[in-house]
Amino acid sequence: MKDFSNEKINYWINEGIAEKILDEQNDKNGRLLFEKSEEIAKNIAKSNLNSTQLRKYFNYVKKISTDKQVYELNKFLAVFLYSVKRANVLRKPRKNEKENEKYEIALNFVNSIKTLTIVAVKKGNALQRYKDFFEALIAYYKYYSSENK
Repeated sequence: MKDFSNEKINYWINEGIAEKILDEQNDKNGRLLFEKSEEIAKNIAKSNLNSTQLRKYFNYVKKISTDKQVYELNKFLAVFLYSVKRANVLRKPRKNEKENEKYEIALNFVNSIKTLTIVAVKKGNALQRYKDFFEALIAYYKYYSSENK
């Protein structure tokens, strides 16, 4: 699979932001966690991602157990990247500006989730915050996707 991290896009979640989101001491009231999940949801509501795909990711994340979290987060990342590629969410940009925007949104989403997952694996104790992020992402997505119709 192509390494998407070389693309020249300012990702919503880089390693530093992921560290803060997943650190309960650093983000006690969840302000950053909820701001970032809302920001991403607003944007992906305009992309080729749909609620079924997002729900599938969230359902997978919800089932991750604490005792096997590192293994299961790594597995989720593999399944997530495969699923995104298989669903053809990362279509090559076309000359159409709207399609280019959808591509950049999808690419940004994929790399943001990839970064968040890698940081969660490194931390080893951030599973609940990771799950909270996904739950908020789905809730905001439902709100903003219905707003865009």
